[in-house]
Parts: sequence; structure tokens; C-alpha cells
Amino acid sequence: MRAIDLGTLATATAGTAKKTIPGEIVSVFVNSPDGAFAGTAVVQTSPDGTTWTTAYTMPAGKADMGEFTTSAYARLNLPARTAGNVSAKVLQSPAA
Repeated sequence: MRAIDLGTLATATAGTAKKTIPGEIVSVFVNSPDGAFAGTAVVQTSPDGTTWTTAYTMPAGKADMGEFTTSAYARLNLPARTAGNVSAKVLQSPAA
């Protein structure tokens, strides 16, 4: 299992795209390191790094794990934020 760190964001912005192995069902862990996040956090996937689709939405104000099917790229995005920061990691099997 490898962890793909999608980073930590503290402003309403999109994070840096990270390469993933397309077509796998993966786990994602999203949390607020300082415990004070207020806003909307989503994990998005893209086949080309240009067109993005929301694959997972973090429940308001709490750490959570979820699953989604990967595309070629994944990123953390904060379309709305009022306080705190949020981070995400995708857990994926290593490439064969």
C-alpha cells in the first residue's frame, strides 16, 4: 500500500494534482490537523489533469475515510473555507 499525499490546504483553492493508478478503488483519509476546519473539502479526479470531477466530499467539520475509483490524477480542493486547514491522503496499491 502506498500513500499519495494530496497536501494540506489553508485557503479556498485547489491543490496540486498527483498521479494515481487509474481504475482502482482506493481509500481516502481527509482530516483537519488543527481540528478547526470549517468549509467544504473535496477530492477530485481527472483523466488529463485539466477536467476535474468530484469523487469524494468530506463531511462538515470532521475527519473521515471514504472510497472512490481513481482516474489518472487526484487533488484536494477547498471550494469554500471559513477557518482552519484540511489535509488528504489517498491509499493505493503499488503499481504492478
